[in-house]
Amino acid sequence: MGRCKISDTWQDFSAYWRLARLKNVDEQIRLWQTSYMKKYPELLSKQVQNYEEENVNWREIAKKIFPLLPRRFQLMRKARNALLLVCEPIYKKALEKLELDFNIVFVIHVGIGWGQDGHQHITGNPQSFSV
Repeated sequence: MGRCKISDTWQDFSAYWRLARLKNVDEQIRLWQTSYMKKYPELLSKQVQNYEEENVNWREIAKKIFPLLPRRFQLMRKARNALLLVCEPIYKKALEKLELDFNIVFVIHVGIGWGQDGHQHITGNPQSFSV
């Protein structure tokens, strides 16, 4: 029987945001990369790699996303808190209905958008999901 684990980076993101929220967008992006994501190099690498494969500059995408953070921060916090409540029940239901026999890691992080592929690198588990 598998296990459920939650890898939650929200506290690190919140600490980053307290430092970065009043900075200009370029500085917010720099700090996101050098303070918050520095702690999660596999996640950062996958995000950058994903955009490079699409011939897109991830910083240009970030410049569109970061200005939205002040208005969305509280909603993001609420979403994170809700996810903490539902991850384990979802896993238990999936275990029961799908007869899962492997571990699942729910990774909660604030990124710039990409698929689930990077979670395998930090969890060692190809069946991990992005939430």
